[in-house]
Amino acid sequence: MDTFLTALYVMVDNLCHTLTQKQRHPGPSASLSPTEVVTLAIFAHWGRFGSERDFYRYADAYLRDAFPTLPDSSQFNRCVRLQLELIEDVALQSPLPPMATIERRSRARAPTPPDLTPEFAAQLPMF
Repeated sequence: MDTFLTALYVMVDNLCHTLTQKQRHPGPSASLSPTEVVTLAIFAHWGRFGSERDFYRYADAYLRDAFPTLPDSSQFNRCVRLQLELIEDVALQSPLPPMATIERRSRARAPTPPDLTPEFAAQLPMF
């Protein structure tokens, strides 16, 4: 799971740098970078999560090491909504399969990334 999340983050980061981003909003900076928000938003659609609350509980319990500045759930959801245009742009330009075609995972097991086909694996960055 960590390798998949790292590869997803690197891919999203590369795409975010090629896209023009909106002007910053007034006020304090968000605790998560736009790349982190987009990565988590895309990851949330691949799992078995039935709601924003369900995903946040999983992220808080299992992804805290990867995202130590993860804010509380309402602030995280606000960050996702502020970055919605960037999330859509990344999803349209990404080599990943469309989120709507990924089969929902069983609620009885932990979420796992989609099966890595050779074509999909070839598009991931090498470390």
